[in-house]
Amino acid sequence: MNLLSRSTALAAMATLAFSACKQNAPAAPAVAIGACENPDTVIATYSGGKKITLKDVDALVGGQLKQIEKQKLQLRKQAIDQVAVEAYAEEQAKAQGVAKDEWIRNLVQSFSTPPSPDEIAAFFQANQERMPPGSTLETMRPQLEQHLAQRKQGEAVNKMITSVREKTGLTILLEEPRVQVEATGPTTGPSDAKVTIVEFSDFECPYCSRAETVLDQVMAAHAGKVRLVFRHLPLPMHPNAQKAAEASMCAHEQAKFWEYKKALFQNQDKLTADGLKQHAKDVGLDSAKFDACLDGSTTKAKVDADAKAANAAAVQGTPTFFVNGVQVDPVFEEFDRVIKQELASAK
Repeated sequence: MNLLSRSTALAAMATLAFSACKQNAPAAPAVAIGACENPDTVIATYSGGKKITLKDVDALVGGQLKQIEKQKLQLRKQAIDQVAVEAYAEEQAKAQGVAKDEWIRNLVQSFSTPPSPDEIAAFFQANQERMPPGSTLETMRPQLEQHLAQRKQGEAVNKMITSVREKTGLTILLEEPRVQVEATGPTTGPSDAKVTIVEFSDFECPYCSRAETVLDQVMAAHAGKVRLVFRHLPLPMHPNAQKAAEASMCAHEQAKFWEYKKALFQNQDKLTADGLKQHAKDVGLDSAKFDACLDGSTTKAKVDADAKAANAAAVQGTPTFFVNGVQVDPVFEEFDRVIKQELASAK
């Protein structure tokens, strides 16, 4: 049992005297901790004057607190969208003589299209090795069609919300929390861009591979205005992710990171040492230099530094994206909204 899980027992063993937001203050009523931004602020005393600072506490729970703040903001933003959509729907439904829920449903359906046979076949092809043995396109078609339909429904809801935002001129005034994330690593896009996207990713993560399509769309929509920086977070559950990350940095040393990155995401079932070396040949790398780099783990320190930075930024999984320090979900509409916001504020 760790110290945090024993908080109840510790509370019974000791009495902590909480102080206001300045050091060496006498015992006083507790105050909102959000007012105490100085990490050296003394927030508790014990054992005859020993001090506990905000920095001491945040070293233990700072990452969790950041996640709570992100979740709180996300919930509030979702509630803002709900209030705006329902108010607009009420007005429009009344004008058209239909029920509000029916109006919303019709608007969502206007943005939704059923998955095509080509989309189903492409999804099957891309995920065939993750399906039960003996699966064929025809045996899996009903499940795949349902899965893709649900995904498209979610996308349609996002498009509906974006449409209502634009029609109503909805402006969210809540300040986006920003995380200090150093933009270091393989980079594409103009170096003087007003907007920088920092991506933490894992080459064996299927969600990271899918997010590549969204990133391509984002970079095309904001070409010349956005810089993308790739950083690594190989997860322990993915046995080949660490060496794949190191291999990509070996490719980076030969100025072919982005070509190699694409090859890895397109071949997530071939990330063993032999596969990594074959991909290097396929993208035109110097095999001798690449193999020496990979076998010698010469880029391991760079990958580990990225993982350490991800932990400091309270990154909980992959893929995780920060736009000028603002964490966004891997959905085009979210990227687009925050990027436009950042570009407007930079003028």
